[in-house]
Amino acid sequence: MKVQTIPAVGSRVRVVTRHKEIFYWADKPYREYQYEGDVVPSNKWDQAGSFKLFTGNPDWPDSVIHLDNVHDIEYIKGGPGKAVNSSTKTWTVSGSRGDKYIVSQNGTKWSCTCSGFQFRRQCKHVKEKQDA
Repeated sequence: MKVQTIPAVGSRVRVVTRHKEIFYWADKPYREYQYEGDVVPSNKWDQAGSFKLFTGNPDWPDSVIHLDNVHDIEYIKGGPGKAVNSSTKTWTVSGSRGDKYIVSQNGTKWSCTCSGFQFRRQCKHVKEKQDA
């Protein structure tokens, strides 16, 4: 199931995400995680096409979940919110040490999953895509 709509703020959801497995000996090509919680307003620096979930877990109370990773979503309370803008573009780029990052553009808003962008709101990965 490919989710195209961000859940409305205030909704309570159960989400299953899938992420590519990095270990070749794993029995599945992906890792699956399940979250349950309330959808809360995203931060302005959160990546386009994602939503923030308050899980109440004392060790990690908030999770930012990107729609590209959502495999299934169940609405416990509330429902879908805004549709994802189809003009959102994403690229997977390699860092200088071989790490993979996701660069997104939604209109004039750019974001990157690297730590440099998270702290400084700018990075070389975004600059490379803007200059391309």
